Amino acid sequence: MSVRVLLDVDGVIANFVGWYHEIAEAVLGRYLEVSGPTHWDIGVQLGLDKAERDLVWDAICHTPAVDIKPYPESLEPVRILLSDTRVSVYFVTASLVGNPTWEYDRRAWFREQFDDEASRRLVFTDRKHVVSGDIFVDDKAESVHSWVRCNLDGLGVVWAREWNEGQELDKFRTNRWGDLLGLVRNLL
Repeated sequence: MSVRVLLDVDGVIANFVGWYHEIAEAVLGRYLEVSGPTHWDIGVQLGLDKAERDLVWDAICHTPAVDIKPYPESLEPVRILLSDTRVSVYFVTASLVGNPTWEYDRRAWFREQFDDEASRRLVFTDRKHVVSGDIFVDDKAESVHSWVRCNLDGLGVVWAREWNEGQELDKFRTNRWGDLLGLVRNLL
């Protein structure tokens, strides 16, 4: 038996929030304090007005995504999942509209962090609910809820982050890789 695991990238494996924060400070030329994002839109959390958020977004759309740092604790568990022949891992992530090299950069990032095979397991879509699997992991609770509604036999996992605290959650919630590996083992 094989288990198909669908992993979101940003917020689960890659630190998009940290990347955004670095770019925002460089573009705006000032220190931006982060006490822990509690809003999905990091620009709003940082207290940026619309003009500032637009400036930062323009810079993000012209910055190679290979500069995004991984969450260090995610690398080994993802490698474990990728190496298990009983597990099929796919990385379900949205394209960054406006960044013409996003998908190319993201594949290069996966080759650097993992290997060429992992880079071929990327599924780019902002309609994640249409990708079928046994387990779907995302830090955006709404994406998990949509996925579960379309994949009734699947297990949705909300990857716990500051920005999704307090949201109504009726699915499994964790940010510990050991928990996720245990869920996968239980399905094998």
